[in-house]
Amino acid sequence: MKLAIYFFGVLLLTGAGALSAAELRGLLVFGHEVRSLQPCGDTRVFWVHAPAALRQQLQTDYRRLATRPYEPLYVEIEGEFSKHQASGFAADYDGTIVISAVRSVSGDGIDACRAAQPAAAPAPPASDGAATYVFVCDEQTAYTVRTTEAEAWIFRPEGTLMLPAVPDALGAKYSDGAFELWIDGQQAQFGESGTELQRCRNDRRRAVWEKAKLDGADFRAVGNEPGWNLEILEGSRIVLIADYGASRVERPLPQPMIDQEARTTRWDAGELVVEVIGVPCRDSMSGESFESTVVVTWGEQTLRGCGRALH
Repeated sequence: MKLAIYFFGVLLLTGAGALSAAELRGLLVFGHEVRSLQPCGDTRVFWVHAPAALRQQLQTDYRRLATRPYEPLYVEIEGEFSKHQASGFAADYDGTIVISAVRSVSGDGIDACRAAQPAAAPAPPASDGAATYVFVCDEQTAYTVRTTEAEAWIFRPEGTLMLPAVPDALGAKYSDGAFELWIDGQQAQFGESGTELQRCRNDRRRAVWEKAKLDGADFRAVGNEPGWNLEILEGSRIVLIADYGASRVERPLPQPMIDQEARTTRWDAGELVVEVIGVPCRDSMSGESFESTVVVTWGEQTLRGCGRALH
């Protein structure tokens, strides 16, 4: 038996664990490790999966219309919510939307789509009890925030704050009496207690880089098609995540081979060879600029992308 319900103003059918939608409207973001859609009227953010031709169409339209890297664009698509458990890069999202057709991509309709979003539901805690955010508040000030079940660390230009966790039924709350932070999903409020708090939204892309830095990575690189990322951690090891997160390779970090004239640094870890070239790199997908060009040789594969130092 199938159950018909209405969601985002569109008729959906559920049955045998599947949830499908004939039409979706939302905010699309394309870039390294970010291929997301946040439906209008929903606080959740989904990983986007599409056949190669449709993915290329979306990427081309996105690059043509976006005025800055990782800018949300308004889209109307046809697709369905995947019933399969998310893995790889998609595991960091609230699920996967499989696109079957693209109706429109536009810079218009963004504000109206955002205005339809209700208050967010509390986000589940990370599996290790910690989570990293970059909250952009009032569209100008950004704070890196690291939370655990017991406390929140807020890294500000004025100095670092540590706020103890405070039990609250409406979401995650942290306060030391002078400052307070409320986190509901990907949204937050922050400021001095007793004043109007700044409204903030998590920048998922920036949060990925800040998490790597706080986890001890000295250098990070990313690339496309298929999506991959690489981290060099505290002079101890190299970690490559490839095939959109489906493959993981970790090797001890060998001594670097440095060619100052060619401006290259090379690490040869057997089947995994990493070369960082001191030539600026521009991401072909998002247009974001990086300080270095990176070439990774993994077995018979050659992965090309961009990277930057984190410290």
